[in-house]
Amino acid sequence: MQVFLDGQTLTVTDPTLVAAMAAAKAAAESQGRVIIEVKADDQPLPSGALEDPSSAGPYGQVQFVSADPVSLVSVSLTDGAEALEAVKQVHAAAAASVQAGDTTKGLAQLQEALQTWGAVRDLVEQTSRLMGIDLATLVMPGVHGEITFDHGVTLMVTRLKEVQGAVQREDWAALSDIVGYDLDALADVWIGMLNGLAAHVRRAGGKDRGESR
Repeated sequence: MQVFLDGQTLTVTDPTLVAAMAAAKAAAESQGRVIIEVKADDQPLPSGALEDPSSAGPYGQVQFVSADPVSLVSVSLTDGAEALEAVKQVHAAAAASVQAGDTTKGLAQLQEALQTWGAVRDLVEQTSRLMGIDLATLVMPGVHGEITFDHGVTLMVTRLKEVQGAVQREDWAALSDIVGYDLDALADVWIGMLNGLAAHVRRAGGKDRGESR
């Protein structure tokens, strides 16, 4: 089995996916990089094989692609901030649909917005794990001054629970207000937080472990 990392051949004595993944991970880490893509015989490796590599194969060729984690994370966080800027238009559309009495359309638009919020939450969790950053006390720029990530997360959870509660009660007036105003304000808070975290990651160079400044 041939094994490559970023186009360079790796020596793997045991021709298994387990051994190939271990070798690629070690080689990437030795360069301060992380694996972001795996292909086997020129096809993306199935998720099942990633979760249980011992069950996959045999393959003739396995190709790994790595990336600088600092660059990868900072770009992803900036993209997340841009996604929240864009989702404010979805908030407005959902609120307008609900106000007009078209709750079916409004709820569909709301679901689109909630998917973006879920992706942002996952992005922050992945950033914490990948970069080894303790977000509990990390302080970021906010709309009205600095804000801790813990408080920002609490605000997100609170607003999303309010949305859920309004939908369950079929309180469309409350839902329109929450989506049209409160979620927009929350988006502004999180845009600042994500951009601040991206700057923090770049500044720390992946070496910081949770210092707030």
